[in-house]
Order: sequence, then C-alpha cells, then structure tokens
Amino acid sequence: MVKWTKEFSAKYETPHKLKHEVLKPSILKALRNIKNKQIADFGCGSGYFSRILAKKGAIVTAIDRSEEQIKIAMSNDRKNITYIKSEIYKTKLNDEQFDIALVNLVLIEAKSSNEFKRIIKECYRTLRHGGMLVIGATHPTNIGRGSKIVNIYPTHNKTYFDNGVKCQIVCYLANGSTMEFYPNYHYTLEFYINTLIDTGFSIKRFIEPKCNENFPVAVVIVAEK
Repeated sequence: MVKWTKEFSAKYETPHKLKHEVLKPSILKALRNIKNKQIADFGCGSGYFSRILAKKGAIVTAIDRSEEQIKIAMSNDRKNITYIKSEIYKTKLNDEQFDIALVNLVLIEAKSSNEFKRIIKECYRTLRHGGMLVIGATHPTNIGRGSKIVNIYPTHNKTYFDNGVKCQIVCYLANGSTMEFYPNYHYTLEFYINTLIDTGFSIKRFIEPKCNENFPVAVVIVAEK
C-alpha cells in the first residue's frame, strides 16, 4: 500500500497532469450544479476536490485514512468542509446521508477486489435514493502503455485482464518532475462496471476525457442509486 508520509504527501501538493488537467474538467462537468448539495468525498487526500466543491456551494464531508493527508487538508480553507479520518470502506456515516459521492483516484489503491467492492457498497449505503456516484480513475486500458501523463507498469508480466495485479504508477507533475506510487492495483473496466451494476447502481454516463494522447488515459463514470 502507498505510504502517505509527510514528505510524500507534501510532494503530492504539486499539481499533476492526470488530476488537474484531465480528470478535473470532466468531473466538474459531470457534477454540474452542486450548490447546497451534500457531497461525500471518499478518499479526499489533501482536500483538493473538497475545496473546489465547497467553493461552488456544496456541503462537503471528506474522508481519508491518511493522517498526513488530513493534516494538509485541514491546514487549508475548511469552510463548508468536515474532515474525517477513516477507512473509506467502513465509515460511520449515516445511511442515505448524501446527494453525491465522489471517488477520485482512489479505487486504484484498493488492495483486493473485495475492498474495491466494499468501497462501492459504502458509497451506495450513504447515498440517498436517486443520489449520484462519480468515479474518476486512471484508464485501465492504459496499463503498459507509454503515456506523457501517467504510466502504469504491471508486475510479474501480468496483462490488462489480471484483476488486482500490483502496479507501479508514475504520474507526471506540472513542474516536470514525477511521482511514483507502489503498490497500486489494476482492475478492468468490466470489473468497474459490473461491480457498480451488482451493487445496485445504474450507469448514467461514461466519459473518456480528451488529452494530448492517442489513447485514453483517464475515465469518469457517473452512476445513480
């Protein structure tokens, strides 16, 4: 599991292309009008999206297991944001508490298919009927490809079809440097979609954000409870 030390968390504050240039515009477009909406930011990290959503008028509950990430988040603007340190697959949030759940660049850290499914079930439990789940992720088909935004290197000569395989992720930052994440875990698009359907979600939109690559490096999935 990636260790979010103080130094690693501080480096992550530098904008990286996948989150800031590719996923952010598509996620905000998918969320649309969020004023006064109750939003759960599952795996909020240092609060990047939580702050954006709060500034747009949402009431945000942000959850992350990393103490260092939460510390950084709480050192920034906290208006309309409540931060909670917790594993995101077993929170103490109320049933049907939220209008929207955001899970951005989080499922790639689920160390097993069971943990992946538990995160999705926790989102479902805490969403109101008709509530919306928005998932942002590194595109699974990017595994093993050479990208200028994010590279995914599977271990032990595994392929796209090997769910749960450990991967090394290399993200390119805006300042020209890189960050390496290991281990992260790869899941196929089939696994993403079928897990959502099996949990009870209805898929409403599937987005492959455009970037300067000739293949998709990210995906945004919008689903309704």
